Amino acid sequence: MDFEFRRNTLDDGVVAIFSMEHQVLGRWFTEELSNDKVKLADVKSALESVCSKHIQEWRSVGREISLEINSEQVTVFENSLNLDDELEELEQGFNLYSAESFAYCGFEDFQNVLESFEDFIR
Repeated sequence: MDFEFRRNTLDDGVVAIFSMEHQVLGRWFTEELSNDKVKLADVKSALESVCSKHIQEWRSVGREISLEINSEQVTVFENSLNLDDELEELEQGFNLYSAESFAYCGFEDFQNVLESFEDFIR
């Protein structure tokens, strides 16, 4: 997964640019997480809890994009999709434009991206 973080010089916001198949993940970092250090701490805590098996999964419902973490993967999806048990069905018929609406990321890959993001915003 290719990604890059940049600063918006006009408002000092963070812009996350991800490879085509993970575009919605970039939008989540840019629009939902941005410079929110409290939310970043919550996500890091959730990752640790899932990794140590204190909880099975964790979900953060954002304004437009939600994040779901389990021990195998992280799923990021637009709230407008109303995805609960429909991900597999949607994945079969929606492949061309799916990266704009939802994406999967390996648990360890997401941890690495989150660490890079935290380093970037410091």
